Amino acid sequence: LEDPIPPRPIEPLAHLQAAIGTPVSTGENLYALEDFWDLLTVGRVRVLAPDVQKTGLLRAMQVGQMADLRFVNVAIHNIASPVGFVAAAHVAAATPTAARASRRRTRRPAPPPSST
Repeated sequence: LEDPIPPRPIEPLAHLQAAIGTPVSTGENLYALEDFWDLLTVGRVRVLAPDVQKTGLLRAMQVGQMADLRFVNVAIHNIASPVGFVAAAHVAAATPTAARASRRRTRRPAPPPSST
């Protein structure tokens, strides 16, 4: 369940995670390592979703390492360009507990009508 409630304050997120069986995922709007650590320890979320375009490659990797220490999955959040998707995919590939790297679907223009 992605971002069912805001990640701050953390305590309601912990209560929600304890009350439902569905894993809660959050983190796409966080930047600091301390915030992600709080999600792991206080919030007890079961899926972290750092956004590589917001955290940067190194911090996203560090979030993945913290999640690995707590046996928590990571779903790299991504709504960027194809270059951003490749960056997110690289972080996901190097993160032991990465479940996936999301991508935004874009509309492609319709092909021009045939002149035949």
